[in-house]
Amino acid sequence: MTYRAAVVGCGRIASTIQDEFEGRPGLQLFPYSHAGAYRACARTELVAAVDPSPERRQAFGERWGVDALHGSVEELLAHERIDLVSICAPTREHERIFELVAGRVRGVLLEKPVSITLAEADRMIERAREAGLHVAVDHTRTYDSWYRQAKGILDDGLIGEVRTIFALWAEGWSGGGSHLFDLLRFFTGSEPEWVFCHGDGSGEPDAGGSAYLHYRNGVRVHVEAPAGGVAPLEVDVVGTSGRLRIGTHRAQLFVNDSRLGYPVPAEWPFFGRMEPVSGLEQAVTELAAALDGGPEPASTLEHARTALEIAVALNRSAETGVRVDLPIADRSAGVEAF
Repeated sequence: MTYRAAVVGCGRIASTIQDEFEGRPGLQLFPYSHAGAYRACARTELVAAVDPSPERRQAFGERWGVDALHGSVEELLAHERIDLVSICAPTREHERIFELVAGRVRGVLLEKPVSITLAEADRMIERAREAGLHVAVDHTRTYDSWYRQAKGILDDGLIGEVRTIFALWAEGWSGGGSHLFDLLRFFTGSEPEWVFCHGDGSGEPDAGGSAYLHYRNGVRVHVEAPAGGVAPLEVDVVGTSGRLRIGTHRAQLFVNDSRLGYPVPAEWPFFGRMEPVSGLEQAVTELAAALDGGPEPASTLEHARTALEIAVALNRSAETGVRVDLPIADRSAGVEAF
């Protein structure tokens, strides 16, 4: 069947973000927006949108050919039959909107970060379980076919047992940082048990800095997120018999060659057949498959809560100068509202 989708919040990530990358250098996988992803997926039909701004929702409707435009979620639910909802509103509105749609729709595509506080994330997870709601969180790189290829190389054991990861990141911990933390979870198959952060000295909340994450399976992760950093993402995964370095659609694979009697890291091609699919399109595809009775999407509410908890812990460590153990007992802890 085809699932009927609505977008709540008709701004940048819902509609126009792709315009920022059209015609610019670099390899990009489109679509970037929620609306574009629903249009690209054969299993979904974009039928409605919600935004409190008449001008914004009218522009969205004209761009995407959507006639059912509403000023509130309550109005949407009263007038439309909807299977899937994208929550693209500001993070401070996530829990309220989530509570409204839970039990009224079957699936949610949620923008990151999951919420402002850990308590909000806890309640959203409990509500989703009660309602039998399937949720995919837009941690785009976890769904991106480029990083899926890298995950396959790691799972095949080509670089041996993963021991250490070095990451370069250009944003703070709470917003865009959730992309990085979920990708690290995806690559390591684990979650951190404690973290430490030395702030970048800017004095800004959630600014970034130098971080260390110690994972429960023994993997050690070092992250450098300098103020004004220029690299959107680079991850260097070091294993017992090789190394994989991957960034935005570029990668290098090194596998130890011992023919000389000692290991020499020889570069291999980043090989394999790959079907390029944008992260958001893949998220929508996996969400539709979950509604069919298939597995849950690759990044869930629980995964998003972990990413938020890492951000909270790193900010707290930067403030106090000591390591922070996970999970955090104070569930009222959170991040700056945005």
